[in-house]
Amino acid sequence: MLGASRRKEGAELVDYLTRFHFLAEIEHQAGLGLLAAQDLEQSVAADDKERVWYSAQAFLVATVIVSKLLWGGPSDAPKRAHLRECLGVSDDSPLRSQVLRNHFEHFDERIEKWAHRGQGSADLVIGVPWQANPDEDWRYFDPSSRTLSFTGDKLDLALVVGALSKVKAAAELQQPPLMPPQASPPD
Repeated sequence: MLGASRRKEGAELVDYLTRFHFLAEIEHQAGLGLLAAQDLEQSVAADDKERVWYSAQAFLVATVIVSKLLWGGPSDAPKRAHLRECLGVSDDSPLRSQVLRNHFEHFDERIEKWAHRGQGSADLVIGVPWQANPDEDWRYFDPSSRTLSFTGDKLDLALVVGALSKVKAAAELQQPPLMPPQASPPD
């Protein structure tokens, strides 16, 4: 009987530590995303185009890591529902989408697809929309609307920043101490 009790305590410890690390990483990545968003705003103000794209990419990476922690892959989403629930994150959260990050990560595939079509495309544009066919623009940031887009797929940074702020604060509040309370000694 003692063995079953110890196995149960071991499983509870694993669950406790898993929750601890998920919450800690969500808090950390949300913080990095917020820092990247702040850096993006400062880079636009300083007209530092290279830093704008560095910050945009860092923002997307941190945000998609938060998404993966909250939803994982298709088979993980149901298992992580309790995590989203305790953090107040709904399934329609702007944190869920990985579309824009996928465009950045798989840019090589986008170049090959474009090359086969033989159409022109604007890239690394910072400013208000100007091209006749914005669905063909690659990396595009509109500072006036705080919208990042790629071939018509758009991400409203203000919505995502708000969601990151909320999930970071919720993760801080839900974070248990590193060491779980001691289990009661066996009888």
